[in-house]
Amino acid sequence: MSTAKAMPAPLLRIGLPDLFAESKFEQVLILTYGADLEFYERVLRRHFGGYRNQIVLADGRLLAETVAAYRSSGVLRHLNRSWIAAPVDGLHAIHAKVILLAGPDNGLMLVGSGNMNLSGYAGNGECFTPYRWSEEQPDHLPVFTAIRDLTDRLRSRLLVDEVASQRLQTFWDAYDWWNEPIDTSGPVRHNLERSLGDQLLDLVGGEAVQELTVATPFHDPKCAALKRLIEKLRPKRVRVLVQDERCSVDPAALTKVLAPVDSAVRIITAVGDDRAYLHAKVIHVRTSSRDICLTGSANCSMVALWTSHPGANVEVGNLVAGVRGAFDSLFDPSVISISRPTAPASLNLRLQSESDPDRADEASRLRVRGLTWRPPVLTGDISADAEDGAVSLSVGGRPLQSDISTSEAAHGWTSLAAVIEDPADRTVIDEVAVVTIRVDAIGEVSAVPYQPHRLKEQDRRRVDVERLRQAARLEIDDPDLLQALAALEGILIGDNVAKWTKASAVADGPDEDGASVAWDDIDWEAVRRSGRHRAYGGVGTFGAPGSELAAYLEALAKATKELIDPPPTSPASPPAGGGEEEDEDEPESDAEAGVEGVDPDDMDDTPETVKRQSAAARNRRLLRNFIRRNLNALEHPSFREGAGAGVVVLNLIILNWLCWWVATSDVEHPAELIDERLRLWHVMWGDAEGAGYFDLLPDDLKSLAIDTFEDQRFAAVTLASIVDAWSWIGQRTDPAYRRLRQILRSAVVQPCWQLGVHDVSAASLLAASRPTAQVARSPAATADICWEIVCAPIDGGDVTMALASVLSMKPSDVNITTASINVEPGVLRSVSEVSVRVESLTMNEVQALLAAWMGVEELSYYRLRWSGGVALYKTEQAKGWRYEDTTDEVTDFGAVSATSSQAADWATWLIAAVEAAARHAA
Repeated sequence: MSTAKAMPAPLLRIGLPDLFAESKFEQVLILTYGADLEFYERVLRRHFGGYRNQIVLADGRLLAETVAAYRSSGVLRHLNRSWIAAPVDGLHAIHAKVILLAGPDNGLMLVGSGNMNLSGYAGNGECFTPYRWSEEQPDHLPVFTAIRDLTDRLRSRLLVDEVASQRLQTFWDAYDWWNEPIDTSGPVRHNLERSLGDQLLDLVGGEAVQELTVATPFHDPKCAALKRLIEKLRPKRVRVLVQDERCSVDPAALTKVLAPVDSAVRIITAVGDDRAYLHAKVIHVRTSSRDICLTGSANCSMVALWTSHPGANVEVGNLVAGVRGAFDSLFDPSVISISRPTAPASLNLRLQSESDPDRADEASRLRVRGLTWRPPVLTGDISADAEDGAVSLSVGGRPLQSDISTSEAAHGWTSLAAVIEDPADRTVIDEVAVVTIRVDAIGEVSAVPYQPHRLKEQDRRRVDVERLRQAARLEIDDPDLLQALAALEGILIGDNVAKWTKASAVADGPDEDGASVAWDDIDWEAVRRSGRHRAYGGVGTFGAPGSELAAYLEALAKATKELIDPPPTSPASPPAGGGEEEDEDEPESDAEAGVEGVDPDDMDDTPETVKRQSAAARNRRLLRNFIRRNLNALEHPSFREGAGAGVVVLNLIILNWLCWWVATSDVEHPAELIDERLRLWHVMWGDAEGAGYFDLLPDDLKSLAIDTFEDQRFAAVTLASIVDAWSWIGQRTDPAYRRLRQILRSAVVQPCWQLGVHDVSAASLLAASRPTAQVARSPAATADICWEIVCAPIDGGDVTMALASVLSMKPSDVNITTASINVEPGVLRSVSEVSVRVESLTMNEVQALLAAWMGVEELSYYRLRWSGGVALYKTEQAKGWRYEDTTDEVTDFGAVSATSSQAADWATWLIAAVEAAARHAA
């Protein structure tokens, strides 16, 4: 976990992976010195894989060495095909560390010390400062324009190749919000024009410095940068914080530089992890009135602090001022342990081979620039004067069959073009390969070719994301709904899994209740390896951040939020469509639109009929078929087992939303999808006959599901849909009413159903916002409906369920009849009798059954019968008897108190809680 933001405010501890999990972005730009390419592909792509523009700019020399190490491994599958790692060349290290996530309405930037690897982004020894931009938080805009200025200057100085330059142009052209004039006074600074040390001096402004603290893992050989800091700032006291055995510094040089001033060297370690490498870089200045702090990528070396480009590293830092104590949490004792003063000579300190090496030989190193694959031609530039016959290509040590031609390029470089002749070699390069270029008598260099045609495909993904966002707010008469639903169909694993796994489908029509695919024939291992499955997330999450599926879920959550709490300038009900123009060549039928599950034979496709068919009627059928087909899949145990919890939980959330949204959209068809919703809820919650899916989840997945439900306001949407279904079902004698009761009773006693007062209020607002709403109900009225569904008497049905639950049996094992018996000597009465299909009942079981019966129904007499006996309870006399056939024994017992079910207790509590909240609000 990385230390957070060196800002003039209290500092926090943050985890970068937690920030990466936010799903409001669609582009990422990373600047790093070292780049663990496999870490990006295995870990970061879980968050960023769905982004349309993914750029990593890394130190050119180190990146070339890293790529060369993958020459024979074959583990890279996406590099320079869906994301790029581009070299930035310079005389010294490209040392900046920045992570920039961006979307149309939001930006997040992290500026700090960590390289792009696991320890750099998730370790305990780094320091990152987060900045955000949105229309509601506009103050940090200069931070983003500063990085735009940095990349523009790198491009103008030709330090990045043409492909990377084009990708950066696409990145910055995507949004208007960050194309503001450059403001160099913001907290984020680079050193392409002025050194960071000089910019620090400017901010101190000549104030008397009481204390200077320097904590960096690297110092230059003579501690010249530290000496200059001391000479320029003239502090009364100096603290140098070092990590024993890890900090690169010459103890003799350090002792010499500190000798003229009041100084102390102290050892620092990470609390709770004394082996953690403290890679953070902090220079802290304290005056009598304020603190000034520089954090970021710069070590205490001359090329990092006191020179500017091209004679320096490329560095980026956070340079901020605040009140005294504003940055004390950087040295918080709960995070960093600081020792007493220690003599440098007594420590295990030495000048190490810094990760920021001498680049004196940079000009002689063979480099490749802009290696690009446009099948069947490989092109690029190499930093050598080479003739055709002197250049050869290989992949994994195997020569490529190619026809290579060379030509002279500027500044002593050579351009090469190689036609790859063997189709098998072309396939290898297509699938991402490290190509090694050897130049006779000079050396060799390796690179992964860019695939510009693949990268441009990523740019077009934004259209699909917009269609998905539109699908979350579909309207029944929206002419663009076909395209939006097709985009949704394209990301889900549901009924359509058969098509994209090439499995054989059963010939059931789209409206059949049976499964539309032979689920046992699906290769689920292949499904789990697919990008579509990865979009649902892996261990520890439901929904991979950055994926198109995540964008759709985000749109659902946003639509729900706006219905519950609409912005002042927006209507309570979201507008139709997404504002895109209708395609001129929009297909005339669902089948032509390419949406799976639409049966052409189910349509009257004569031109006259199609012309007359309204968009609303067409869309209703399309949506109904889509919901039914995917519901069929969710109802099938083999699909749920094969697809896994991540798929099932998210698909249930999505279908639950669609059912409610569609069913409440058309005033001409107000009672839509009742059966489909009951079936869906039965999958979720089960009923008296058996448990539902959420009840069977392991505890860790239940916890994840609950978190996801909260993000999606799942409880409020479900309750709004339940209230809508209840309002159209009609009489309590309707079988659908009984099904709804059993499902809700099962839901409210399960851990994954966490309906609270705020959910009831939100559900009331959601229900009232829809076109089919008959009345606007208060939260209290909504709670009353919950009580009625759960508790209001229904002829006999409640008795069977209540008694069955006591013995954990099926309601069908409980039967209600009428019997004529002598309730008193000579007094014959017709009474209700419940027969329970068991051999024997203990006295405790008899009393428990009677108590449950009394909690549901008020009678004068209660008679129980089972295979081996009978019992009778008289309410007025508050006594009863039990007779056992096998022993011919009668046992009397006393008063029995009525008990209510857990569900009834919950419904009663809910009413009381809502009423209490209303009184409190008043």
